[in-house]
Amino acid sequence: MSGRTRWGALAMGALLLIYLVFTVFYAAQLLRDPQPLVQALGWALVVLPLIGGWAGAAEFVFGFRVEALARRLESEGGLPSGGAALRRGGRAAGDDVEAA
Repeated sequence: MSGRTRWGALAMGALLLIYLVFTVFYAAQLLRDPQPLVQALGWALVVLPLIGGWAGAAEFVFGFRVEALARRLESEGGLPSGGAALRRGGRAAGDDVEAA
């Protein structure tokens, strides 16, 4: 992963963390309200950051594992050669794929 991509992922992770902190803060305010419906919304806002935090952490773990796998494949010579011509969208052209 390039440095620019890594910094972008870290920036998005930081923004997610800020969002989750504000959501938990707002949920705590809703839970203090005496109305049951408002408290139910507060509990929903407690659950959503937990799901978001889990998903964010899972994405970062996945990214680190993919980087480790790419380094391992590169050191073992298992990465395919990049000799195929690419289409405008980034996919390999049909004839080059069949030849590879």
